[in-house]
Amino acid sequence: MDQQRRIVRPAELAKASHMRPGDPRITLLTEVSGLRKLERVYNEVGDRHGDDFVRVLLEQLGVHLEVDPDDLARVPKQGGVAFVANHPYGAVDGLALLHVLSGVRPDLKVMANFLLQQLEPLADSFIGVNPFEQLKVRSSFQGMRAALQHLGEGGALGVFPAGEVSSYRTELKAVADPRWKAPVIKLIRQAGVPVVPVWFDGSNSFLFHVLGMIHPDLRTLALPKEMLRMKGRKVRIRIGRPIPAAEVGAFTDTERLGRFLRAKTYALGSGVQVRREQFRPLRFPKEPKPIVDPPAQELLEQEVAGIEDLKVSTQGEFDLYLAPSER
Repeated sequence: MDQQRRIVRPAELAKASHMRPGDPRITLLTEVSGLRKLERVYNEVGDRHGDDFVRVLLEQLGVHLEVDPDDLARVPKQGGVAFVANHPYGAVDGLALLHVLSGVRPDLKVMANFLLQQLEPLADSFIGVNPFEQLKVRSSFQGMRAALQHLGEGGALGVFPAGEVSSYRTELKAVADPRWKAPVIKLIRQAGVPVVPVWFDGSNSFLFHVLGMIHPDLRTLALPKEMLRMKGRKVRIRIGRPIPAAEVGAFTDTERLGRFLRAKTYALGSGVQVRREQFRPLRFPKEPKPIVDPPAQELLEQEVAGIEDLKVSTQGEFDLYLAPSER
């Protein structure tokens, strides 16, 4: 009997690929998607735990992380804090976040889905949200509640508010996260904790984005293969300055807060400065300010009468004049 640990059970893969359980194509899909090879890597290092497991797994995958020590020095050493990050690669993002921050915040838990939930050595490091369910579904709701409780107890939480991996956005003509999910932004605001933006540089392969343009499910099924393609890849990570809880709480609109946090995150990859004032709602004065009094109608009539010889055309009630300024 096969004693190998599975990352994704056949029934879950069937659900993700919209096939019936037991469909013979699932075995083929396991091979083609790279899941089988990824599971072999997993079983080679699965006897380790915690950050030791993450370190060795990243080594086996050939992924090298690059982070500035000055960035790590900004991370709050204690108290509730939320780390928000873009999601360019997939499971590697969650592993990298754990590995980079665990030395500063050993209490870090990451809201994760799909592959990461299945890694038994990291069961205590992830709070699961099922990507194939709506957040109102019980299992995902419990994950959100557990995340809020962890923050309330002074813990550190890492989230990828996009809820899915970055893909080619036709409206932007670039690879980027989709709109960040409102329930995650609401959770952050409700927690009342500082927020630290984290930026992962890079993206998945060109083929990954082409498959995603054909169908989103193809993009999801390609994620294991993308992890295997990262061998020799250097992933640069930037960590921003903490955004005070008061500044986060000043946003009463979830959509604006999401755009603000997203902009702060993406700015780490560009050097652009983002301020809260740029995301304030437009405010119009209750009473209009007075403007200059209009000129007397008689005066206007006299001026028009003086340029009758410069009339160009007439259309209904309207006359068109072409006159030099001295007239």
